Amino acid sequence: MRAAFVSQVGLVGAAFILLFLFEATGLTTPAAQDWQWAVSTNLTHERVVGLLNLPEIMGAGCGSIEPKRVDLYKTPSTLSPPIGSIALSVSDRQADGTCGSAQIVVRRAESRSDEQLPTDETGYEIAAAIVYQRSGLWFRIALQHGSAWITRESAQDFQSYPELLLTDKSDYLRKGWDGKLWPAPGAAAATQVPSGWSKHFGENIPIDVLGVRRIRNEVWIHVRLNTESCGERLTGVRSATGWLPAYRPPRRTSVWFYSRGC
Repeated sequence: MRAAFVSQVGLVGAAFILLFLFEATGLTTPAAQDWQWAVSTNLTHERVVGLLNLPEIMGAGCGSIEPKRVDLYKTPSTLSPPIGSIALSVSDRQADGTCGSAQIVVRRAESRSDEQLPTDETGYEIAAAIVYQRSGLWFRIALQHGSAWITRESAQDFQSYPELLLTDKSDYLRKGWDGKLWPAPGAAAATQVPSGWSKHFGENIPIDVLGVRRIRNEVWIHVRLNTESCGERLTGVRSATGWLPAYRPPRRTSVWFYSRGC
């Protein structure tokens, strides 16, 4: 018993020493990973095929007074028990329906603690689940580790990628682009945009999405590179148009959008 007590005291002491060192050196403890924009911050582990709104959970942003949940399954079938559920965790709820914060969380059957569901936004402050695979009205959505299936009564809340970019959104070519555009979807060879664009490869480049084409198992996006966006102008370049694959290695979307505009 005494040895166990001494060991516990030693652990507590070590924690205080670490805390003292962090404060003395001006360092801070690492912040918890935020999974709110998991696509745009490259936290997804597979190809994203779309986003799935969850209106019964999100409501107008703070959910309903009576909490709703959606069951999660290991496979696209309800024959086996759910492995957990997703729900809205709300803080500081007010009588008028507003709240201090709201976050979609995963509640696993074998765990008593919640974890944040990886999401991205389909519109201003409209958090949606990230879909890796669809089978009819079943959708396999991203979790922090792995994935799970949920079922819907209709597919109206599903927005497929890259078709969702054809709506009125602020689209951009994601940073890290190699500067290649194809004259047609599936063309054998690509062309390199003028060298002036290379200084912007490390940035998100504003674009207009002109079309989407699916050829066999590959998806292509027709884009026009813009030299101006949100009042800012890219200098030394001219607009260019061409096609590019919807995905780039490793499994990331080539194009995405700002859900809250400029």
